[in-house]
Amino acid sequence: YFAGGEPLITDEHYTLIEHMIETGNTDIELRYNTNISNFKYKKKDIFKLWKNFSKPISIYASIDHLGNRAEYIRHGTKWDVIESNIKKLRRYKKRIHLQVNTVYSIFNALTISHFYKYMIDNHFYTPNSPVWTLYNMGSPEHLSVHVLPEAYKEQALEQLQLTIKYMSDLGFNKSQIDQIELCIPWLTSKNTWDDQQKEFKEEIKRIDTLRGENFQDTFPELASLYKAPKSLLP
Repeated sequence: YFAGGEPLITDEHYTLIEHMIETGNTDIELRYNTNISNFKYKKKDIFKLWKNFSKPISIYASIDHLGNRAEYIRHGTKWDVIESNIKKLRRYKKRIHLQVNTVYSIFNALTISHFYKYMIDNHFYTPNSPVWTLYNMGSPEHLSVHVLPEAYKEQALEQLQLTIKYMSDLGFNKSQIDQIELCIPWLTSKNTWDDQQKEFKEEIKRIDTLRGENFQDTFPELASLYKAPKSLLP
């Protein structure tokens, strides 16, 4: 089991895999946590190495959104590369099992249904896929869904409900849908905007200054939070 950092760009990973192949220890299940950004490293092609292993390979892909939102949330991501690599993994679906892992946070709460619909409509996620896991971000608190003011939480709840309905209509199973439903009590369990809005705004300003990015352009649905005065909103 190769966990993070990013195992597909570490020398030690390839040293171990090549040693397994050289010594004939390839009757083993390989599992990875990876952002699936890189399948080649220093002229090494992981797909060619994986062909030596007799058991299916499990890929737990950390993907939190699509397009420019994905690129903002995980800085350094290139969405076209991620999408291309998902397609490549899907071509080997009998040998490689792809499971998506997503951190549920303020960044994707108001557009989560768009993300799921895109992945489903492009056949990246189907009723036969391993369960797409949603992890509720608890820390830092100022980037968790708890920081959303009540009016925004209502939109976030609607997004979860739309996703549940879309998946139900398409025949996704209970375990797959449960991942969405479990976010509902988490979303509504705390209201921390009054305590955390200063930290939220300072963090966004720090990120944008450091990276030369623009939160408000990338997340127009959240832009008014960043601009909002201290006594915010309904």
